Amino acid sequence: MNDYFKKVRKPIGKFACTLIGASVIMGNTVYASPTGYPYQTEGIKSTEKNKSYSEIIESRRALSRGDANISDKYSYASDKDYYDINTVAQVASSSKITVEKESTMHLPDHFLYTEINESKLREYLNNKNSVLAEEPYFSEIISTSREFNLNPLILFAITGQEQGFVPKHHSNAYSIANNPYNVFYSWQRYNTNIEDTSKIVSRTIIDLSKGCPANMDTFTWINKRYASDQGWSKGVNRFFNELRTIACN
Repeated sequence: MNDYFKKVRKPIGKFACTLIGASVIMGNTVYASPTGYPYQTEGIKSTEKNKSYSEIIESRRALSRGDANISDKYSYASDKDYYDINTVAQVASSSKITVEKESTMHLPDHFLYTEINESKLREYLNNKNSVLAEEPYFSEIISTSREFNLNPLILFAITGQEQGFVPKHHSNAYSIANNPYNVFYSWQRYNTNIEDTSKIVSRTIIDLSKGCPANMDTFTWINKRYASDQGWSKGVNRFFNELRTIACN
């Protein structure tokens, strides 16, 4: 195995494959990137022997999606930062991957989809000068939540913790709004659209909620597996409870 494939060699289970609806297998082993998503760790192919790192990375990124124009959406520090690039390539557009929806039977009732008072939620977001009060962001977050049977206030609460609900005065507000959850490290590193990132974070929340002890807060459980910032769950809980007070019918 070449040196630039040796950065991560952590075998993982089935969940990461079902999370993006695609198995990435080397022999009988699925490998994980630092984000927990699988990436391909095969060696240099015979057709790649005369290519530079940049050419190999670019061709594999395009191949993983069948889209030669994928490169415009991403930035990265160096050609050898391979595991990040291939992670991005595997989930470049979740809307184009056929997936079996994760079961939500393990989630607590307040995590499941419920109708909310959209006008009050939008008013709350407007008071924070949030881009997410606008379309397509507002409706897309709610639509994706309905699709995955998740309470939409969870996704909005995460945007509050991650990006302060994306205030319009930020110079990059509309770029941030494509990925207000900071999936795959940050909005700078992964920037597609609100539909794509909402689906990714929905799958992540559903999956990482599995196995939560009955006596533990679900956000705290997710925090142990998802976020390096141990204050993440406190912030999300605070926004979630505030939004429930305002926008629950």
